[in-house]
Amino acid sequence: MNMMLHAIGFGLLFLLSIQANEVPVQKDFNPQLFTGKWYGIAAASNNPMFLKMKKDLSRPIIVFTLHGNDFKAEIGYMTPKGCQKRVMTYHAIANGHYSSSDQGKMDIRIIGTDYKSFALEYTLAEQENKETSVMLKLYGRKTDMPAEVQKQYEQYCASLGLTKDHMVVFPNADECVPGKF
Repeated sequence: MNMMLHAIGFGLLFLLSIQANEVPVQKDFNPQLFTGKWYGIAAASNNPMFLKMKKDLSRPIIVFTLHGNDFKAEIGYMTPKGCQKRVMTYHAIANGHYSSSDQGKMDIRIIGTDYKSFALEYTLAEQENKETSVMLKLYGRKTDMPAEVQKQYEQYCASLGLTKDHMVVFPNADECVPGKF
C-alpha cells in the first residue's frame, strides 16, 4: 500500500513537471540505496532501432554498483545465442542525474524510486546523426509489479508522447545475472 501511495504521489508530481517541460530527478535521491539488482519490467521509446527490436527483447537484469559518484550498470539479457552482457557507465552530473556516452550521448535521470520495489529511469539520447529519442524504463526489485504502478508507468509514457506502440513489457526469460555467466 505504501508503495502505491508513493507511486501515485510521484505520478502527480511527474505529470506536473512534464507539463512545465522539465523532467525531474528524484528529490533527495540516495545512490547507495539504489545500488544492487533490478529487473527490467518495461521500457518505452521512440528510438527507431528500439521499435524494430522490441518484439525480440527479453527481461534484462541490471546490477548497479557505485564507483565514486558514478554508477556502473552491468546488464544481462537472454538472446538466441545465450546470455549476453553489456556494461555502461553513468557519470554523475548531479544527484540522480547522469550522462553516458557508451551508446551515443545520453542524459539519464532517476525520476522516481522507493528503492525497495520500483524505479523509473528517463533517458534522452542523441545519436551520431543528431536525432534525439526518449526512453522511459520501469525497474523492479522483483519480476512482478502491482497493476497500479504499471498503470502509472503508462501515464508517464503518455506524458512524454510515448504510446503503447512504443512500449514493451518484458516477458519472463531465463535469468542472465551479470557476473554469473
